[in-house]
Amino acid sequence: MKRLLFLLILLNSSAVIAGSADAVLTCKSASGRTLFKAHLQDLVSFTDAKFTIDGQTLAYLNTEKGHLVFNAKNKVLTITIHDEKVCWLTFYAIPATFQTIVSKQHRAHYKFKAVIQGKDPRKGEWHSKEITLDCELAYTI
Repeated sequence: MKRLLFLLILLNSSAVIAGSADAVLTCKSASGRTLFKAHLQDLVSFTDAKFTIDGQTLAYLNTEKGHLVFNAKNKVLTITIHDEKVCWLTFYAIPATFQTIVSKQHRAHYKFKAVIQGKDPRKGEWHSKEITLDCELAYTI
């Protein structure tokens, strides 16, 4: 029993990546009616995301159905999610608005405008229109 417990602890601890952390992406439309929040594992994949319009929310979990592209130097951030249970979502930063606030070895902070579109979280709606958001991306190890 002790060996089994030790093996389970060992296997679970090996999934933790040393020196990794979630970046937090928070976005809000000018009207405040639309929100988007995502946790991005080391800026290479997404952990989870929430898309909210008028208080109605769709939650996406990383089910290997999402893709993230991030390159601060070229001012690129895109997220696409295709989840059979929740539906779809696309998000992209507008490069001309991308500002680096802090960029250090273990800390980064960016501000930019982005466009989001996806399954509308409101009941009776299907696809949202393209919505422009004001976003901040913060990352600290």
